[in-house]
Amino acid sequence: MIEKLKKENHNKLKAGSVDENLITADLPIPFNVKKVWYEMNWWLNATFSNSPYIFK
Repeated sequence: MIEKLKKENHNKLKAGSVDENLITADLPIPFNVKKVWYEMNWWLNATFSNSPYIFK
């Protein structure tokens, strides 16, 4: 998820563009942490009528 958000911003850097194929989650490219928090919070607090995972 973080890598995807960093790839969205790779062309908006003041220092120049970064090759999208070289981007990892560890690369210091800024991203919107609010999007990460929202996504994690949604999954943690969501209520499902059917379980997304079937355990046997």
